Amino acid sequence: MDKKEEDKKKMYLAVQNVLDSNANIWKGNSPLVMAKAAFDGKLLELNNLLFLEGDNTKDKAPDKSEVGIKLIETTVEISSMIQKYAVESKNKELNVKVNYTKSDLELSRDSILKDICQSIYDLANENVEQLKSYGLEKEQLSAYETLINEFDTLATDPLEPARKMQEERKSLSALIVEIDELIDDSLDKLMTAYKAAHADFYETYRSARLLGEVKKVSMKGSLDIESSEEYEID
Repeated sequence: MDKKEEDKKKMYLAVQNVLDSNANIWKGNSPLVMAKAAFDGKLLELNNLLFLEGDNTKDKAPDKSEVGIKLIETTVEISSMIQKYAVESKNKELNVKVNYTKSDLELSRDSILKDICQSIYDLANENVEQLKSYGLEKEQLSAYETLINEFDTLATDPLEPARKMQEERKSLSALIVEIDELIDDSLDKLMTAYKAAHADFYETYRSARLLGEVKKVSMKGSLDIESSEEYEID
């Protein structure tokens, strides 16, 4: 998320908190109850999308060379555990199958490197219980498998992560527009009913709507408040 989107999210959460904290005031207002439920659903979608996006402050796709370096380092680490086990158990065949140096891996073509790593993963998985005493945990093995798959994806289709990030960016932008429209067209209008009868609640809501905002917005029947966008609520 960029700075503007981060500010939007802060405002959404502030609005949600104000409404949750004053539910006893509006819980009998059916239109507001429905609008609040829709708003909560959109915020849940936003959180899920940001979770899938991972590090939402990261603005570049994964680099194959970076993933490759990490993959080779992990492969060397896991293969050394297997080698120690093979030597102590006098399993020469297993030792030969994992006998790769870091240089061997670095000099391998992408497709060959992927096959070597997959083979070492399979051998580690077959002997995972025995390898526990050599420092290999199931979580580490699972992360290794994920790393192999990520490298394979980058090697076969280097533009795929960038396309995925672009799709996520479009989805995020579209969702923010939907949330803004829900606030503008529903919540803001419905909240004006509380301006006189529950002034503190109304003013707290307006303050929440001000978070991260800088220009003017006019809520019908209310004083003007400042916003990062100019629009009117009909």
